[in-house]
Amino acid sequence: MIRLYAIIFIVALLGGAAYAAKYYYDTTQATIAQLRETLNKHDLTHLANKKPGLIEKRMQDATDKLWGDLESVTSDNTTD
Repeated sequence: MIRLYAIIFIVALLGGAAYAAKYYYDTTQATIAQLRETLNKHDLTHLANKKPGLIEKRMQDATDKLWGDLESVTSDNTTD
């Protein structure tokens, strides 16, 4: 009888994990679709040609932040 309960528990646990994975996949795909739809509405090339200062400043700031984050992650400094 204990073996039956163990099998039921394991099947329920695996089913719950599968459902959680499917839910995560579906919500992630929906978010990606929404982001693609939003990005398709904006023509960043046209905007960069029309207002280069606006785009250049934002891109430079984002690049600087990215390099700073990369440097902090890969640095040898350890804090105790």
